Amino acid sequence: MKSLRGIVDIINVPPLEKSYTSAFQGGKYNIYPITPENYIEIKDDEPVKIMFVDGGDGSILSGASFDVSILRFAGVEYDGIHDGMNKKIHYAVILTQRQGESFRTEIYDTDLPEDVFRNIEKLNIDIYEKGREKNEFTEVSPAEVSSSIREMMELKFAEYLMNTMPEGSALVIDGTLRRWSDYINTAMQNLDSAARGKNIILTGVAKTTRIKTKEGPSITAAAMAMSKSVPYKVWRVKVADIRSETHSANIYVAKLNPISHYAYRVEVNHTKDDENEINRVFNTMAHNVGAPNR
Repeated sequence: MKSLRGIVDIINVPPLEKSYTSAFQGGKYNIYPITPENYIEIKDDEPVKIMFVDGGDGSILSGASFDVSILRFAGVEYDGIHDGMNKKIHYAVILTQRQGESFRTEIYDTDLPEDVFRNIEKLNIDIYEKGREKNEFTEVSPAEVSSSIREMMELKFAEYLMNTMPEGSALVIDGTLRRWSDYINTAMQNLDSAARGKNIILTGVAKTTRIKTKEGPSITAAAMAMSKSVPYKVWRVKVADIRSETHSANIYVAKLNPISHYAYRVEVNHTKDDENEINRVFNTMAHNVGAPNR
């Protein structure tokens, strides 16, 4: 009997090519082909101390000119592999209001130190958001602005937690190491700079990606298809790297769980390009995402 899972698998798995080439645009990317010989097994190794940071927002009350949202920020720290877990959860409420041709946000009810979110209330955010394409602008709603403010506050929260981490640790955030809104990317650059200063390996994990290959499928779908030609249960394959003022990262597709049907886009900053150290980060992530013993 045919199952929905089977239909999804057929849709997700593209025809297997000899190689795939990532089609990154808008920057000086060095591109690496997705071929079997470029796959690297994520091997068991000495773990690193690692902190996972994420956040979320929910609109409580919203109208044409305002939004009230509750925000949640969480950091989960491991001393190694499933060892010494420490959770840090904080909340905040924000009020976003339209004032003429811009938005302003006020922060309430947070138990974090005042300087963590310094200058956010001083931001004037234009009602028109620049998109990814040149000269593409769309008018944004107060709720959308609140969500963007949460994203920026999440990065500042990550920087706050990083101050408690020892040198050589890894900080894993949700998403890539490049954000498209200028004010959010400024927060990202500040986080990246602070990570370099403390020798922290800043890592971004994106569950989805818009990046396609020149052959058609996304880089994650292509990497999963090509992985059928390699013997590894968990792996990473480098698809690109870039070194610029707004985006500096090694970019991989990685499968972190041997029984998973999916792979993720993973970015690692250029604190170090030591392959052994990078493997330690991937190995620690793989074990702490619920993967069974390999």
